[in-house]
Amino acid sequence: MLTGLNLNRALLFKGSVLAESLDRSVFYAKKYLDMGFYIGIGGVLTFKKAAKIREVVEYVPIDRILLETDCPYLAPEPFRGKRNSSLYIPEVVKKIAEIKQLDYDEVIDITFKNGRRMYGI
Repeated sequence: MLTGLNLNRALLFKGSVLAESLDRSVFYAKKYLDMGFYIGIGGVLTFKKAAKIREVVEYVPIDRILLETDCPYLAPEPFRGKRNSSLYIPEVVKKIAEIKQLDYDEVIDITFKNGRRMYGI
């Protein structure tokens, strides 16, 4: 049914699902969204050659996006090559805000609510 879709990367949380580090394509994002998953977006979004993940962020509704670090790997620009940290999340937020044409604080607010909803808190 979902040949090539790596569901091993999906994490279950109280009936909700997070597809993390989704860097394949809008095709896979659509499949995950159709199954009710949230999409985790991390530092890869800020890389110069990350066109596919930027297309994914354009496609995925903001109310289905979560922020992730993928720590200790994949630190965002300008920290690429360093150990990743949640301290670098603002770089990912800036890029999402730019792509979605939203205010930085709006992205923070929405993704915070998304996380609470996913974890059921």
